[in-house]
Amino acid sequence: MPAPLSRPRLAVAIVALAAILLALVQLERARIGIERIPLAVGDTPATLYRLEGDAEAPLAVVAHGFGGSRQMMEAMSLTLARAGLAVVSFDFRGQGRSAIPMSPDAFPNEAGSSGTTVQLVRQTLEVVEAARALPGIAGPPALIGHSMATDILVRAADRLPEVGPVALISAYSRQVTPETPARLLILSGQREGGLREVALEMARQVAPDAAEGQTVRAGGVERRASVAPYVGHAGVLWSPTTLRELRDWLAPGRDTPVAATGPWILLLLGGIVALVWPAAALLPARGGPGRTWGGASSPSSCSRPPCPPRCLR
Repeated sequence: MPAPLSRPRLAVAIVALAAILLALVQLERARIGIERIPLAVGDTPATLYRLEGDAEAPLAVVAHGFGGSRQMMEAMSLTLARAGLAVVSFDFRGQGRSAIPMSPDAFPNEAGSSGTTVQLVRQTLEVVEAARALPGIAGPPALIGHSMATDILVRAADRLPEVGPVALISAYSRQVTPETPARLLILSGQREGGLREVALEMARQVAPDAAEGQTVRAGGVERRASVAPYVGHAGVLWSPTTLRELRDWLAPGRDTPVAATGPWILLLLGGIVALVWPAAALLPARGGPGRTWGGASSPSSCSRPPCPPRCLR
């Protein structure tokens, strides 16, 4: 039977459990008032986020980066839903909970019928079409994507009959032109030096002297390159700056709270890691006393009593 926990281990266990409980409460609190409805668009798993009881709302489609999932984008989805949008977030093929593998071809063939890019653009268009057919959806879709998804969304936007504002996070795409997308927000983390330059290049297609944090316009085209402080390629997804910029770009005038879940996710993970040390003391010892790791008995485990001195004569 395991020995009782020492005082230091017990103290760590109590603090870790309290941290885990607090983090879970705060993460669930961010979802209060938001409906989360599972969807299946063909073989694509997706989730619809919208305010409870909202009759009609503009559509936003959220796409994750390589190796990500719609759960990783949930802070954005919750923030935009709270601002009054109907948000559909989905898993790309080969990622998240998708059961369909991603195409191994990195480039389309001459007929344009294969390749990862072609596959994911088609999947995105299928999701947008299905989302627009949902009840209570109004207006053209807004598109939000991270990393790999930024190029996919720009290509998909070119194929849509109409598109609303577009937000690209940690963006790289050669498909952005001085004319399209017409209303484009480009967000980068402060530590993403190369991608910050890409974002400025996109803004400077409209105004050659554009700077970070400045909205520039030319004719019907509007661009803004913005930076989330202190974070890199992953942390930008949970940055409060990212969430506020998205809300203000897609739902101007709506000063609703953002779903700043990042610190609570870190607290949850930290609590789980801290719990390992006290939990390890509750595990049963391997083998009994006097046994080695190989399972062989040590001399002290011999059941025969020691030989009396006369036996040694």
